[in-house]
Parts: sequence; structure tokens; C-alpha cells
Amino acid sequence: FKNMIAQIGENLILNDLLVFNNTDSHISHYIHNSYKKNIGKIISIIIYKSNEVDDKIKLLSKNLCMHVAAMKPLSLDVNDLDKSIIENEKKIQRELIINSGKPSNIVDKILEGKMSKYYSEVTLLNQKYVLDPEKNIKQIINEYSNKYNFSIETFNIITL
Repeated sequence: FKNMIAQIGENLILNDLLVFNNTDSHISHYIHNSYKKNIGKIISIIIYKSNEVDDKIKLLSKNLCMHVAAMKPLSLDVNDLDKSIIENEKKIQRELIINSGKPSNIVDKILEGKMSKYYSEVTLLNQKYVLDPEKNIKQIINEYSNKYNFSIETFNIITL
């Protein structure tokens, strides 16, 4: 950092750091609104496992990175979603349902449906795939899991 700061004459602050040292996994990235080589407004990264990395898997992983950049999921799946986010959303939705005048005996059933929709919007595996909205990401991955044993371990989004 000291050398880079001296070279450009500006202070540098490291905001995000992703350490990758798993030799069983692979990494793919996508840079959106690139204005220099490897520099852009949005950078998305996925770390995945696959028993083979051919052109199909490279394209899939790149497309999944583009999906992540576009849809900005909060977590991989519902179980990974921060509990405070879930509780806050439930509180908001419950209040909206009650204020709409729905009978109290069906509030929980409506809330269940609203939370299911919320999860499909904010969790990567449950989001509709931007390149094929008829399927969600989990279904796309399942299409590749038999032949390639493909799975996403984690993802990250860096927004500048």
C-alpha cells in the first residue's frame, strides 16, 4: 500500500478483502461498467465447485456472476440470511397485512406467502435467473450438477 500511495499521491483505504485459498474450488468474476482493465462500478465474484471446468462451466459461472451483479442478492439461501433482516421484514409485512384490514385468522398464512416471495427476491438460489426467468438459480444449478457436480459455495458483490 505504501508504494501505491507514494506512486499515485493519494491515500488508499482497503474496504473489502476476499481471501481465496481453497484448491478444490474455482473462482469466477464479472466487472460491470468497466472503465479500466479489472476496474468497474460493480464487481461480482462467485466461488464454486465443479469436477470439471470446461467452456460450459466457464460460461455458466460468468453468467451467474452477471446475475449476481444485476440482482444483488443478500445471501446464498434462506438459511444464510441474517436473522435480523428476516425479523424486520416479517414485522413490516405483518403490519401491512393487519393495516389492510385482513381478518386476524389469515394474517399468518398471508405472511407466509409474502415471506416466500421476499426470499425469492433476496436469496441467490431462489431468485429467477435473469437469462431464463422461467427458472430460478437453484434449477439452473441442478441442470449442471449431475454432469459437473456444480455448486456455488459463496459469492460477493463489491460496489464502488
